[in-house]
Amino acid sequence: MTKPKGVESMSEEKILDIAHVSFLDMIEALIAQAGPAAAKGTLMRTALSAGSKMKAVKFKTFEDFIEAIDAFETPIAAIEGRAEHVGDGVFGLPTCPFASSIVNYKKVFESLPDGYAELTVEFNKPGKMADKLRVGRGAG
Repeated sequence: MTKPKGVESMSEEKILDIAHVSFLDMIEALIAQAGPAAAKGTLMRTALSAGSKMKAVKFKTFEDFIEAIDAFETPIAAIEGRAEHVGDGVFGLPTCPFASSIVNYKKVFESLPDGYAELTVEFNKPGKMADKLRVGRGAG
């Protein structure tokens, strides 16, 4: 039996996460069907929806909030990892939360799906919602 390309040295310990591959394929289909701007909007609404389902946590002070982030004790940290406060109430991640999805996808298919370059450009454009949510601006 011939192994698929990219599987020659893969062991069971390194099985790729099908959710990573499927998620990127769903984004590719969304880009193809509705275009990069609509895909960006859908991704932003999906993230807002997920965030709204998380347990709200109140902190006495902003400094307490920053300390909780540094201690990896915020609900979002379980999804995105530890954020860094870059100032003015803006937080950044040292590593893209989608990096492992991209690596896994490229292990199987060698490159990202069609349309991703256009989605990245669209995601990084300033706009009303992007400005309000402080997303994009090179983060995509």
